[in-house]
Amino acid sequence: MTTDPFSDPAQPVGIDYNELQGCLLLFEVVSREDGVRTRMDQPGDPPRTAMAANVYVLDGPRGGGEFQNALIFPKVLVNQLRPKVGQWVLGRLAKGEARSGLSAPWQLAPTTDQDKALARQWFARRQGGGQAPPASSYQPPAQQPYAPPAQPPIPAQQQGQLPLQGQEPPF
Repeated sequence: MTTDPFSDPAQPVGIDYNELQGCLLLFEVVSREDGVRTRMDQPGDPPRTAMAANVYVLDGPRGGGEFQNALIFPKVLVNQLRPKVGQWVLGRLAKGEARSGLSAPWQLAPTTDQDKALARQWFARRQGGGQAPPASSYQPPAQQPYAPPAQPPIPAQQQGQLPLQGQEPPF
């Protein structure tokens, strides 16, 4: 029996932010992409900056979903993720205030201790090879503080390189 070494190309990933409003999202920020043009661009529009990330939905109706190799375009989200290349970012997707006749921008709201506990649980299951728990099955730990597994520091993160999938996020 032979194994085919080839795989099909990845399909473009689009995120419907309206479906994810209020959801807890975990971003594995991969890179900043400058000069991006999309099919939505009009003639004369300047190229845009996007952030490339793997996005994991930790709760809500789409809990357990993920968007691999997604390009993030909303400007406030880009600004929130830009300094975090090579890091994990946790936040609740929310709409900011609309200004000057513009629509309200998508942004990440700060997280609670319960949100962080859910992310730690998701990450621990992910490291163990299991899937992310469905949002409805999550039960916060009963007064047991989180203790990260004993691991030496990750040199790749210290050198500013991208984290490897399966490494512990800094929250």
